Amino acid sequence: MMLKLEQLEANLQKLVEINLAGILPGIKLEDRVIQNLAAAIRENIVQQKNDSPLAPNIFTLIVSTETSPMWREQRTTDTLKNIITTAGREAGLKFVGQPIITITTDDSYSADEVHVVASHKLEPVA
Repeated sequence: MMLKLEQLEANLQKLVEINLAGILPGIKLEDRVIQNLAAAIRENIVQQKNDSPLAPNIFTLIVSTETSPMWREQRTTDTLKNIITTAGREAGLKFVGQPIITITTDDSYSADEVHVVASHKLEPVA
């Protein structure tokens, strides 16, 4: 399983270059987004006893106030969801539903800063 997880960042890199770079023209945030996404996913994987590891499904991107409009565009968030799901599944991770992405701002961030926080949506136990 570790070998597949090591491929996570490479998979994210490939998918971001193909899908996200055209949406965010002139912005060189791709590398930061990839590194932050990969780290957030890896740090929040839940190992299940008899099933595939569970990937986080809630993602918060913290960006500058200046760049927040482009991050909030539906096309951008939909593309990020697809990138996260595809790269995660290729790495052997299981998702409980479609990832949820929230964009928030921090006035202290510069235009080229982005931080990713990942967590799990808790489902009620029957």
